Amino acid sequence: MNALKSTSVDTAPRILIADFVRYNLGQKNQEIIDYPKQFTLKKYMSSEIDAVNQRKININKKATNTKENISEANTMYDLFGVIVHSGSSRSFGHYYSYCRGFESENQWYKCNDESVSKLNGIDGALGKQAYILFY
Repeated sequence: MNALKSTSVDTAPRILIADFVRYNLGQKNQEIIDYPKQFTLKKYMSSEIDAVNQRKININKKATNTKENISEANTMYDLFGVIVHSGSSRSFGHYYSYCRGFESENQWYKCNDESVSKLNGIDGALGKQAYILFY
């Protein structure tokens, strides 16, 4: 008997928050993780995974799930915030963030304690040692 196990999302949230596990046994993973400007949740949706699994096990019946036809627009997310931790451990370091402005989707800011500085677009917020992402 073949079995499939998967984890999926049934309903796409309005705001998607991704949290990276940076600490293991007190040690911080310093690796830079690439994260996109835009992210689609579609391939992680339950109905999408069910459809793929049905094709894999060759079920010829048409699914009656009303959520089967999920549009790409309903599962597309734009990055609007990044939290970064600089430092070597949980007990040592500093948190700061990169945030998209409300006045323009192209205006980004670095927020660090009492200082806020403008960035030249989203590229200044990408490629950081992200801890939490907000889409």
